[in-house]
Amino acid sequence: MAKETSPGRENVIAAILIGGQSRRMGMDKAFLYYHAKNQAEHLGEILLDLRLPFVVSCRPDQVDLLPKEFDTILDLEIAQGPISGIRSVMISNPSKSCLFLPCDLPFLEATAIESLIQTRDMANDITCFKNEGDIAPLPSIWEPWVLTDLDSYYNQGKRGLMEFMHTKRLKLIPAAMESMFRNANTPQEYQAIKDTINKGAR
Repeated sequence: MAKETSPGRENVIAAILIGGQSRRMGMDKAFLYYHAKNQAEHLGEILLDLRLPFVVSCRPDQVDLLPKEFDTILDLEIAQGPISGIRSVMISNPSKSCLFLPCDLPFLEATAIESLIQTRDMANDITCFKNEGDIAPLPSIWEPWVLTDLDSYYNQGKRGLMEFMHTKRLKLIPAAMESMFRNANTPQEYQAIKDTINKGAR
């Protein structure tokens, strides 16, 4: 497998992961409004501004809720965690390096995504941020050869994203702001983050 160092945007496609069940929230996190647009559209707008090709990994019932111009990839299995969406995208794009974005990080900005891209190192399997002494699994860039091991892991019935990532060679980069990883899992947390954003604080 090729391990030649070649950082940057070469051969990269982005994927917004929105197929989660959002059970604790009771509302689909992809369609929550923290900004002028819902999270799925907000992230799509960031990627368009960055001039990155992208797809949205989603459930069948979410397709009609997305802008018609968004390309979608259906999760091959539902309710299996983000690793299912990651695998679905990689199977559909076997020769691409995939930049995966979660839909539930309202403080994720274009500058952080750009820094991940520019620090990407193809001598490693996955490029991701560090957070509080451990890896932040998303956002991250996965090189195409990782799919072979991911398939093996997934077919053993394993679904732990961080567990799998810890078996790979990782390029870890510091996050400019740890608040980037702040998210909401309940309606109360959602409202608290909205209040924070409206006040212009973090």
